[in-house]
Amino acid sequence: MSNRTIWNAFYSTNNYSIHLPIMRPTGHVIYWYGDEEEKDRAWDIKYIKKHLPYAEIRENKGMGHAEFFTLFPDKFVNQIQEILQR
Repeated sequence: MSNRTIWNAFYSTNNYSIHLPIMRPTGHVIYWYGDEEEKDRAWDIKYIKKHLPYAEIRENKGMGHAEFFTLFPDKFVNQIQEILQR
């Protein structure tokens, strides 16, 4: 996977202004993070819990930042498929 592919996958997620209150979407909201980056994601997790209380927060054991997508693509795809089958 190229660096550009990774950049394209994650760039936009950090560059949108979010207007509050956030309307509840019709689908599922899941926030993934690696347990090795928990301290770095603490603000994000707090924000999600406050503004998206219906969101599911999933911790991926043994992973750092963006490793779920880049180093464990099979696990990532399995979870995406699980979501789509709901």
